[in-house]
Amino acid sequence: MWWAGARAQDVYVGTRAFAVCQESQTLLTRSVDDFDASLGALCTWLEAAPSKVKVRLWLSGGICRPFIVPPVPGVKTALELQRIATAMAPKQTGLSGACSVWVDRGDSSQARVAAAMQVAHQEELLQMVNAVRAKRHVVFSMRPWWSDLLRAALRRNRATAVVA
Repeated sequence: MWWAGARAQDVYVGTRAFAVCQESQTLLTRSVDDFDASLGALCTWLEAAPSKVKVRLWLSGGICRPFIVPPVPGVKTALELQRIATAMAPKQTGLSGACSVWVDRGDSSQARVAAAMQVAHQEELLQMVNAVRAKRHVVFSMRPWWSDLLRAALRRNRATAVVA
């Protein structure tokens, strides 16, 4: 692949902040007022960045919101649960419009964590990266920042009950 040798840049997109890091080095931080301002900061950074940057997008809790999907009797497949979670997302998260939803894997008899993001915001982020075509950037992943924080806390101590 043409980007195989490039190191990934971690890009945090939030409703109050925008940041770019590479490994443990902070390259850029900006205070922003909302998602649109964060998107503008992303555009400015992408245009100034060298070509062929692999971008890992980390989304704030205001953009990619968690919620709990309770066990639903009779649900047999992951697709059925996905459809139920998608229908629940706007009411459970306060997001408006269509949402993209990701549901944790697990036992169908247990409640699961899900994350929702407005489809419009997801599309805007991907279009922003693709709009700077001459640079040939690629989105390597798009994840909620809070989920990786929880994963790291649990990896350090499996008995962790709360992270605040």
